[in-house]
Amino acid sequence: MEFKVKPALTAKFNMPLDLSQTELTLHMTDGKEKTVPFIQLQEYGIVTNYQNGDTITKQTEGMKNGTLLVKFTHELSQTTIPVSIAFFDEVKQKSPTHILVTMQDDKTQKIQLEGNKFRYRLETEGSIKAMAIYDNDNKLADGVFEDGYNSWKFALKGVAVGDDYTGWKFENYFVDLDTSADTSAVASFTLDTSLVPKQYAVGEALQLDNLNISLKTEKGSSQRLNGWAECRNRGFAASVENGHRFTAKEAGKQTITISVGDHQQTFQVEVKDYAS
Repeated sequence: MEFKVKPALTAKFNMPLDLSQTELTLHMTDGKEKTVPFIQLQEYGIVTNYQNGDTITKQTEGMKNGTLLVKFTHELSQTTIPVSIAFFDEVKQKSPTHILVTMQDDKTQKIQLEGNKFRYRLETEGSIKAMAIYDNDNKLADGVFEDGYNSWKFALKGVAVGDDYTGWKFENYFVDLDTSADTSAVASFTLDTSLVPKQYAVGEALQLDNLNISLKTEKGSSQRLNGWAECRNRGFAASVENGHRFTAKEAGKQTITISVGDHQQTFQVEVKDYAS
């Protein structure tokens, strides 16, 4: 005899063993072959060392490194064909229920969370005091504002999920802020010049294309401007224009001032005159 259809080769611990899809090809004494489904195997004197429907645990006799050897034996001839079935723990993940947003004036709003989504978008104006992520009434973690992304992050790694679950659906959740409706004046800002070239040769052009700005509005909103085009559209200006070509007279340290209204920030570049 031989397998025509093997039983499922993977299964979950603490669940009934399912051998029902098994089909065997039997070689009969008259030289013919016959396909026999699992439900009829006993009629042909074929038994298994584990019964269909047995609950299999990590303590089941014969379990070795998560694998169980199931044997199909023809009792009369003592012919046996084995099949290895790998077992694993059932993955049961939990999702938090909501994120609570607290504004500077202590007004709150809830963001209801969906099971298969970890990133959310919040249209808002004004300053946000805090955010926290919850499982019903149980606060799981406070949010951390990531200035470079204008986003709040909630980390659940290491947060207890409960005995009935194997883990959280996602380790991290995010709320991206959309404050584009807030066009109030800039109250303060910081520069992100990490992607702006700081070394130039005489004749090369100042490159501000990748200058990013994080700002606070007079209404308290946090905003992130990515690239000089967005910065200019918000009213920012540079003491040295983007694209300006440095001359020999400008060799040395040059201070670039970025300003809007009465607010300004600076950074330095260096211009080298390789001809001198």
